[in-house]
Amino acid sequence: MAEPEQKKNYLELFDVSSKSVVGTAPLDQIKHMPRAGERIFLPVDRPDGWTAYKIVDIEYFLSTNEGPIDEPGTLRVTVYVERSK
Repeated sequence: MAEPEQKKNYLELFDVSSKSVVGTAPLDQIKHMPRAGERIFLPVDRPDGWTAYKIVDIEYFLSTNEGPIDEPGTLRVTVYVERSK
């Protein structure tokens, strides 16, 4: 999976059981921010077509820039998930 570009705001899904990132998306494409306890589904290339995850926690990370004031920092939202049955 490609790493998001630096200085882009993005959301990443982090699977706590496998300790790996299972998905990323630019924040401007996210229409609804999930909450802890909700389930989300990711498309996969399998006959059943979807993998379900339960949201465990959400963290927001904001990095500030030392540059000009018109350049905002980067926002990363990490959604910690575990596979749902």
